[in-house]
Amino acid sequence: QPNFQYMRFHSTYAPQFGAVWDWSTQPVTSFYNYCDFTNVSSGTAGAGITLYHWLQNADITNCNFQQSKQDSIFPCYIYVYSSESIIKIIKCKFDLPYNNSIGERYGGNNITVSNNDFPTD
Repeated sequence: QPNFQYMRFHSTYAPQFGAVWDWSTQPVTSFYNYCDFTNVSSGTAGAGITLYHWLQNADITNCNFQQSKQDSIFPCYIYVYSSESIIKIIKCKFDLPYNNSIGERYGGNNITVSNNDFPTD
């Protein structure tokens, strides 16, 4: 049950799955609170956090996502690579638009995105 608080992920590169590959063989709840993801990159989607298991539960709150490289069509920061999951993304700051910041592979997830800061055009 990952519980990341006040962590800083800076200048990372992963060929797949990003700075944090949140994977488990059983349903768990992950917490990311006041984390900073700066200049993170990946060869695939989810350069910051990839939530990668069935029935994933995650609370991502008060986190900052900035200066990542958007070299492809993949969502850059948070990627839900699971199904039937409950994801809450609340009070986070992104420097890329929503569609470039958050995405999912399958559908059928309950993703709540509220009180976040995304850039406006």
